[in-house]
Amino acid sequence: MYLWVKGRWYFLVTVLDSYSRYIVHWELALSMRAQEIAEIMAIALEQVSGKKPRIVRDNGSQFVAKEWQEVIRHFELEEIPIRVRHPESNGRIERYHRSVREEALGDSEMEGLYHARELLGDWVRYYNEERLHSALKYLRPVDYYRGNPEALLAERKRKLGEAAARRREVNRWDDLTKIGGGLYHFSTIDLSEND
Repeated sequence: MYLWVKGRWYFLVTVLDSYSRYIVHWELALSMRAQEIAEIMAIALEQVSGKKPRIVRDNGSQFVAKEWQEVIRHFELEEIPIRVRHPESNGRIERYHRSVREEALGDSEMEGLYHARELLGDWVRYYNEERLHSALKYLRPVDYYRGNPEALLAERKRKLGEAAARRREVNRWDDLTKIGGGLYHFSTIDLSEND
């Protein structure tokens, strides 16, 4: 994703876990040269050591360069190029980039590279750790990436069941206070002696 920051273009490079929508790593790069992109991907892959994710990527020239291919070989990865001229094939990252534009940046004027990185870093933390996703059954990406979403969903279901039972009990009590079509109001009487 291209970002205009204080008189020049930068490139937001994001590594997103497709299952959880968690942003594993991101960089605001100075270029999209193969060497820089390969280094960014290597840093991201070192953060998930021991795992061999499938890499879905577009068809940019940096992804056919020898530097990129060395990263793919070194980490023993399977790469999945998307269809040519079909960004929908990489819809999750495209949707994330739209959220960055609309929610993180909006009409913000970034004062420079460091300000842009700070703004993006704060938003990525919010996105990963606080923002609820409808596609994740209104859980956070971190809940899927590091947690146990099934346990959280079961806990939510239990709490909703308890709340429904309490509402039924309150509604039953309300029905008992209605006798003969009239509504009886109960009030308290203060029996303490007034000084």
